[in-house]
Amino acid sequence: MSEPFRPSLRKDGTFDPDCLEQAGQRWVTAWLKERLSGHDPCFPIDKRGDEDPESLIVAILQDAGTVHPATNLIGGGILDLLDEARKRAPQVPPYLESALQICERVRLPRTSTWFTEELRRLAMDPQAVEESWGPDLTEEILYGAILQSPGFPRAASHESWRAILTMPRYATMAWMGLASSFDTSLGYMEDWWQVCPAPERQAEINQFVFTNLKTEGRQQVRELLRRHSRSWPDALKAAVDSALKKNGINEGLRAKRRIYESAIADAAIAA
Repeated sequence: MSEPFRPSLRKDGTFDPDCLEQAGQRWVTAWLKERLSGHDPCFPIDKRGDEDPESLIVAILQDAGTVHPATNLIGGGILDLLDEARKRAPQVPPYLESALQICERVRLPRTSTWFTEELRRLAMDPQAVEESWGPDLTEEILYGAILQSPGFPRAASHESWRAILTMPRYATMAWMGLASSFDTSLGYMEDWWQVCPAPERQAEINQFVFTNLKTEGRQQVRELLRRHSRSWPDALKAAVDSALKKNGINEGLRAKRRIYESAIADAAIAA
């Protein structure tokens, strides 16, 4: 009899993704199920250090990259677990939350169809989906779908994301799912504003502006905001101005409008 498969480490002590090609899909799926449920005989989870079961898997995926065979095998294993969880719902298997955490952090192409189907189900019957998963897990599935099944204009998920954008509880996540870039996100901003619960709007815009100032730069953010904001309601413009001011930019959308109006008035007086 051949000895059971054991994963191997590199000389530096890190997990060697290449070894999973020898393991096969069945072993990888079984290992993921056990580890994400909190038990791993190969690499014991450090519960004293409060180690998350998914942290090792995320590290392997980030090391391997999207096109590595190990990523394909792990993606297939996660898909198997998600399919099983769907069949067991509303019972929540112990591995599900960790599996979703992985999907929120690393792109796994093999899971895309599963998330696209969940988006379609939510768009058609949100009550049935919430009864199946519960509101909290439904949100976790949406966060995973943002990465695994983004709503690009020609994507199979696009119409589902548009429908979910009309649901107050999930509007912000749908906005994120539709936003392939900062420029694209601004095209959906007014729709999101109209639906998002009022107490949540300013905090979300503050975070949105802060994040994009870091990634896009001040000049690009101000230029695109001014271009898209011409048709926005005054309350939305004021919220964006407040977020810009919070980040040290005092000349916001309304400031430019006041300068423009003042110039028109001066021209009228001169005439």
